Amino acid sequence: MKAYRFYDYDVWCEYVPGEGKHYQVNDVYSSNLVLLLDVEKCKTNGELSREIRNALNPKSRMRYHLEGDDDYTLYVERERDWYPLFELRAMSDEEVDEILEGNYKHWNVCISKQTSKKIAQRAKG
Repeated sequence: MKAYRFYDYDVWCEYVPGEGKHYQVNDVYSSNLVLLLDVEKCKTNGELSREIRNALNPKSRMRYHLEGDDDYTLYVERERDWYPLFELRAMSDEEVDEILEGNYKHWNVCISKQTSKKIAQRAKG
């Protein structure tokens, strides 16, 4: 189980003749939104992308493309045109434990249905 803090982007677009649109991230803004994800069950980027989408908006049909060189930061783009949407930065194990124990009053936590079921099963023992 991992928790990722949500960081929003300010994006601008430049049109290059013959090449099309080039998106640039201008600024990154932190928020109090946290995604709690069961990354161990996600074997591919597609599965992790669905887990992220289900935690944020289960009714969404948007497809995400994930980039990241390590487990610390995930860069999320819209798959159809590579528009930079947001990034997710991993939180410490101590912060994840606090969230799992219910001590997250200063965070707005988003959890997919599958992950919340796994947390409930873990709590039962």
